[in-house]
Amino acid sequence: MKCKFCNSLLLTNEHGRHSDIHIYICVKCPNPVYFTPPNLEEDYSIFCLKNDSWYEIIYLKYSKKYLIYQYIYSLEIDTDYGAENNIVERKLITQLLSDQTITPSNAHEKLLTILTFG
Repeated sequence: MKCKFCNSLLLTNEHGRHSDIHIYICVKCPNPVYFTPPNLEEDYSIFCLKNDSWYEIIYLKYSKKYLIYQYIYSLEIDTDYGAENNIVERKLITQLLSDQTITPSNAHEKLLTILTFG
């Protein structure tokens, strides 16, 4: 399998312990790209690190939109068990029509514009 953006070979990763679903990852692009079956050409997410936060840009092929999510990480202390738990929250930032193409090469600039001007 090859990346649709840079034509490099994709790494594969099983999604979940006992799952037959595989995620394909490109680490050669300027930003990590995750592709999901069955249609690797159209089902993808681009990840960007901006201001110490990870953002995910998901392309929705049927509605022709992008969804922009921010991942918020926090540490929870469980006093009953004397343990620390990492909590990850995925927060929807915005939805955009796909009249502009977001690629791994321009994702940082597009994300900065979206976060600055809404």
